[in-house]
Amino acid sequence: MTAAATGRRTLIRLVAGTAAVAAAGACTPPRPAPQEPAPPGDAPITSTSLVGKTLRVYHTGDPLTRDYRQDRANIELGPDERIVSIWIG
Repeated sequence: MTAAATGRRTLIRLVAGTAAVAAAGACTPPRPAPQEPAPPGDAPITSTSLVGKTLRVYHTGDPLTRDYRQDRANIELGPDERIVSIWIG
């Protein structure tokens, strides 16, 4: 299997899992919106905070652009295809 096919398969699984979490979250009462957004790095990343964001999935060591985008979630995968880190930007 090619690296591109593996990446697509991983992304499909991630999106499907995020959609399932979002659907489960729809059954709970809405939380009040925060007064001000938390500065980057201060707020914990939860599965519901990923809903609606553009996802960039990459492997450790892959080259990345250095632009900061508040609407993008970055998911770093290790050599074994497990999630190493998730960050916004």
